[in-house]
Amino acid sequence: MQNILIVDDDEKICWAFEQFLTDEGYNPIIANNAEEGLRQIESKRPDLVMLDIRLPGISGLDALQEIKKIDPQIQIVIMTAYDNVETTITAMRLRAFDFLPKPIDLDQVKAILNRVNRLKTVRKELAPDIEEQTDQAPKFQLVGKSPQMLEVYKMIGIMASNNELVLIEGENGTGKELVARAIHHNSLRQDDRFVAVNCGAIPDPLLESELFGYVPGAFTGASTQGKPGKFELADGGTIFLDEVSNMSASLQVKLQRTLQEGEIERLGGTETIKINTRIIAATNQNLSKTVLRGDFREDLYYRFNRVLIKLPLLRDRVDDIPLLIEHFLKQINREANQNIRGVSSETMLLLQNYGWPGNVRELENAVKSAVVLSRSDVILPEHLPKEIQNPASTNALQMDLKSTLLSVVKQAIELKKDSLYDELINVLDAELIPTAINACNQNQTQAAKLLGISRTTLIQKLKKGG
Repeated sequence: MQNILIVDDDEKICWAFEQFLTDEGYNPIIANNAEEGLRQIESKRPDLVMLDIRLPGISGLDALQEIKKIDPQIQIVIMTAYDNVETTITAMRLRAFDFLPKPIDLDQVKAILNRVNRLKTVRKELAPDIEEQTDQAPKFQLVGKSPQMLEVYKMIGIMASNNELVLIEGENGTGKELVARAIHHNSLRQDDRFVAVNCGAIPDPLLESELFGYVPGAFTGASTQGKPGKFELADGGTIFLDEVSNMSASLQVKLQRTLQEGEIERLGGTETIKINTRIIAATNQNLSKTVLRGDFREDLYYRFNRVLIKLPLLRDRVDDIPLLIEHFLKQINREANQNIRGVSSETMLLLQNYGWPGNVRELENAVKSAVVLSRSDVILPEHLPKEIQNPASTNALQMDLKSTLLSVVKQAIELKKDSLYDELINVLDAELIPTAINACNQNQTQAAKLLGISRTTLIQKLKKGG
């Protein structure tokens, strides 16, 4: 029989709870003040505490904090007839399980009891605790034991033993920067700097000065002392050029010269500066296709394409999802001083059946938001984002996009233009982008995630298409 503690100075409410809980098969414990309630918790360790806010002596909110110190796993429902916004916010900030206004609605109480029982059942399914880590885990860590990830690890080991240029190709959220950092930290350059630059997030005029630096007076607003660029700052170490396919044609020419000569010129300067900087580049696009479109230099492409590490999509390595979730929960427990034990089997099934258009980054965000919403040490299905809880609606939307894609392909073929690929992309953007944006209620971030492109790329396409 499950112990439930009622802490309330109103004898009528205590009596009503006692009758109701007994009839429902629970063992009610009554306390008329917080001090008595704390003593009962120490001796009987109830599964649930129904705690009034206005009590003689210690207040309900102060008692809530004391109970969490005694046993963080005890779920606490705050009750009050004097509900206000500040009280509700404070109670939930202090990790109350729920907030129940008076007069008490017994249907709401039953719903809370059902949730607590589900948590208790899931706890029994899970291991006692996520294994403690005695030493600090690496800030940047690759996780996975799937065959696809083992191939990635092999390539990291091979490329860490030399200074060759590396190209990493993968969709957004697959961990391109993690792979670049792993190569650097396992190479002879590990004691020197790793400098990351997102070429898609910096406007083109600024990107040149960011990469190559500038001399005094190089442009309006330039520092009177000048400034070294990222290539100089990474001298002896590694520079990571993320989304390199977004570079302008003029910057590609300058980068090609840097790769060929091993030297740079600051913006506005004439002096050449020798550098010993290893370059690792990444893209979320197929570079060979960008070359065909004329958006990327062919000679630069051949330099980048010497060694290609292609990262797998999360939906293609579903067996790694439990390992990734465990990794994220350990990270959250360590950084936020929590003790989240895991996810229910039903929750895990939903997570493994979802398509993950945003890959590992989307999984990490889903886990973090679920921890915030769970109010306990276990994640249940209702704590997940709606699109994961209801994959059917997401799949239907993706099917709509696929049918749109097929119609676009037919249109492009019928046009019989010389450059079929360019025409296909133009028609495709004109059809798919409005469809995705409307489906996401004009939310550009969600639309970009649905389309599998970055928000920056989406904005560029919107501008290009007017």
